[in-house]
Amino acid sequence: MGEEREESVDIGAGLVALKERGVTSVLCEGGPRLAARFIEAGVVDRLEWLVAPVELAGETAVAALPAHLMPPGPLWRIDRDEPLGRDRRISARPRGAA
Repeated sequence: MGEEREESVDIGAGLVALKERGVTSVLCEGGPRLAARFIEAGVVDRLEWLVAPVELAGETAVAALPAHLMPPGPLWRIDRDEPLGRDRRISARPRGAA
């Protein structure tokens, strides 16, 4: 196995550079850490969750969203919650977004 290392990217600067090149929509596919970074940066206008019916647990499991991003009260408005085979598709926007 390779050596683990953590690299940091300035999400805001990356999105500005993309916008300067005419990119106005970005799909970020990844896990909870990537999602949390984008949410913390305040640049998420829609979440699309595909939830598989598998329970992940253990010392190294990562929560779908870190607790500090889920304060009391509804943070997200769910637009869609539908079955997708044995999985579920949940679509949400931040409260107050159009």
